[in-house]
Amino acid sequence: MQDDFDENEIVHGMYIHIVWSTRNQMPVLDSIAQYLYQYICDKALDLECHVIDGRAFNDHVQLIVKFNPHVSIDNLVKTLKDATSMLIRSNIPELKTFEWQQSEFFFTVSSEEACSIITTKAKPFKNEICNILKQNGLNYKLKEVLL
Repeated sequence: MQDDFDENEIVHGMYIHIVWSTRNQMPVLDSIAQYLYQYICDKALDLECHVIDGRAFNDHVQLIVKFNPHVSIDNLVKTLKDATSMLIRSNIPELKTFEWQQSEFFFTVSSEEACSIITTKAKPFKNEICNILKQNGLNYKLKEVLL
């Protein structure tokens, strides 16, 4: 017997690769990277989004998120950036003026790609984002990417 389909239930498999950097790509996250990543995972769950892979590097964050279609990508990223900047400023005196860069980057990925995109090898944000943009066939001006 086939299960009844609940038309109100949304079944989805939307995965998004999200990348953003510290202001001016300042390498200040090493000492808190693991804690910051866990905090991001918890905050994403508050919006019913699941971080399935990712890492906080010394100057940027990369995430693969199984996305909740009821939440806008802008709201998800704004929530994560606002919460983490407040956490950093409140708990690390030497980073009391910490800021993320203004821009962020999102890319849809397939479920097959989702767990193989993030590498553990740390590269500076500038190198990482240029590679990602090229892989996605996007033209860019480096000056605008680093805002």
